[in-house]
Amino acid sequence: MTSIPDLDDFTLGELDPDRRATDVTRHLNFDFMAQIKENDANTLVKLLARVGEEAYRRGFQKGASVGMREPDRLPRDLHVWRYGTPLDISPWGDSPQAEEAEHRLMAECTELWGKSGPFWGIVCRDAAEFERRKAEQPE
Repeated sequence: MTSIPDLDDFTLGELDPDRRATDVTRHLNFDFMAQIKENDANTLVKLLARVGEEAYRRGFQKGASVGMREPDRLPRDLHVWRYGTPLDISPWGDSPQAEEAEHRLMAECTELWGKSGPFWGIVCRDAAEFERRKAEQPE
């Protein structure tokens, strides 16, 4: 098992040349995934998508708040956008479009679905399935 580096080894603003922007699997062991059932894996994917969606919406609202410098004056529709839309839907922040949160997770975290990713062989059974799911993603 790869150990997670100590936070004391990092300096804010220092770039790690070995880290990709989307690498959420780095330093994690996924051996347990070999024992997981397909239904449980699909539930886990849904959970990850919802967590990602919640974090995105919070960050988007915080960015709007910081940008306005008056958080009490945020538009009401931004509050509805964050809290009124189910977390299984991923509304875009810059247009009226939306997509399934699981599709957004797949697009943002491609290493989860690749041949060395923890969901390969469970959610994506083979290369054709991976390519089909990838092709369903909006541009």
